[in-house]
Amino acid sequence: PDLEAGPDREFMVRVGGRWLRVVIIRIEGGFLGIFEDLTDIKNSEEAARRVLEANRTLLAELHHRVKNNLQVISSLINIQSSKMSREQAEIMRSLQLRIKSMAVIHEMLLSRPESSSINFASYVGGLTGYLRDMYQSAAEFEVDVPDVEFNIETAAPLGLIVGELVSNSIRHAFTDGGIIRISLEALDDGFILEVADNGRGLPDNFSIEESGGIGLELVKNLVGQLEGSIECHSNGLDNLQG
Repeated sequence: PDLEAGPDREFMVRVGGRWLRVVIIRIEGGFLGIFEDLTDIKNSEEAARRVLEANRTLLAELHHRVKNNLQVISSLINIQSSKMSREQAEIMRSLQLRIKSMAVIHEMLLSRPESSSINFASYVGGLTGYLRDMYQSAAEFEVDVPDVEFNIETAAPLGLIVGELVSNSIRHAFTDGGIIRISLEALDDGFILEVADNGRGLPDNFSIEESGGIGLELVKNLVGQLEGSIECHSNGLDNLQG
């Protein structure tokens, strides 16, 4: 470095395999040099970097294998469904949706190996696209989800909840077309997730507590896992929210 002009200087040099921090201080009539051996610190940092890189590689391989295994299971369900009655095949298709909800998470984590969180807006976008294709639905999706990141422990159950409620809307709210709205609102102490549609509405005597359907039982369990609550309303844009 040019020491003839400018302020004091500090830089790192490597000499004979050792890392030295060098500080040059301008004093009257010359310079004062201070040397500090940082070799042990640099070696520790390098070792930590290698461990972190190995962990990332291992985690990426884990997500890759899980994703592939889920795809195999989904393919087996497709084969089995072709030999079942319509009612049985519908049950298998619901199972396939739940598997896909998990597979999308692992696909997203694979695409972002440096991160352990899920962009929920992108996740919901992927799920709704899959649902539209799976059911060949003409429904219009309105998605109002902020650019928020969740860890897998939160994103996975939220994704399953969205999948179940959207699937219910597609199958039961209307036979052709319609609007399905998915929104996420941030509060001071959490979030409100809402799934709504403009279909035929809920039965007059409908009660979420007494509902015996597997899908809604799963939703209730997932909401409890997230320490949340769930409400049902039928008010023009019929919806379930949790």
